[in-house]
Amino acid sequence: MYRQGDVLLVPVEVQTGLGKDGGFGKVVTKGRVVLADGEATGHQHVVESDSARLLEGLDGDRFLQLESEALLGHPEHREIRLPAGTFRVVRQREFDPTRHRTVAD
Repeated sequence: MYRQGDVLLVPVEVQTGLGKDGGFGKVVTKGRVVLADGEATGHQHVVESDSARLLEGLDGDRFLQLESEALLGHPEHREIRLPAGTFRVVRQREFDPTRHRTVAD
């Protein structure tokens, strides 16, 4: 697993025979992939790589797919070197007695 601030990347197994997207759903973006926008600071958690694709699953979950090693960057955090593979993108949430809220940095 890889964590950078409020973003957690969890490696997932891709089933063969489900096409290039691994059966995860539609491609949201390619190349420069923004995993999270900083609502307070405007800073973004970004993977910039020709091999990067952000996929959205049928249930709304998001997945980062890398065909080769890439860097996850953010102005306030150290870069993280990610291996090739597919990762579920999880945003940290904070508890509110009335609802769950996504953390804003």
